[in-house]
Amino acid sequence: MDNTPQFQGQNNWNPPPPPFPQSPPPLPPQQKQSGGAAKTCLIILLVVFAIIGVVLSTLIVLGIFSTSITASMQTKHVDKAKIGTARSQIQLLDQALDNYKLEVGTYPSDLQGLVMNIDQSEKWNGPYLKTVPLDPWGYEYQYYFPGEHGVFDLCSLGADGMEGGEGINADITNWW
Repeated sequence: MDNTPQFQGQNNWNPPPPPFPQSPPPLPPQQKQSGGAAKTCLIILLVVFAIIGVVLSTLIVLGIFSTSITASMQTKHVDKAKIGTARSQIQLLDQALDNYKLEVGTYPSDLQGLVMNIDQSEKWNGPYLKTVPLDPWGYEYQYYFPGEHGVFDLCSLGADGMEGGEGINADITNWW
């Protein structure tokens, strides 16, 4: 007998495999990426950015508030420094007036007598000051001879330049 295949209307022939490769085998379960992991990562990033935004906003707000607080604190320190300067200058003027009296025998009629001999005294041995300072607010010191509170009265009228007042506007005197 003949061992050749017999074709009787049926084709039992299998075609060769296609020339292109087949798709890769599926990944094992532990290596599969799900859409849920990517969403979780995105949510974490959004939360981190939100926290950073809140921190930066807080720092900006605190920076603005701390600037205004610092400015008001500095103003208070400047005000106290000006009051202290006025007291120091009054003490300096008081001492210069006493030195004038020791040499001339009486107090000058005006503070300018400490700088130049306005009373034309023969005993004047000045100047007792280079210049008569203005108070820290730019006003002239008030000098009265004879004084109501002492031999002479010397005062700064404060920030407002007017008699009386409170706080920074209060008078600063040599009879405190």
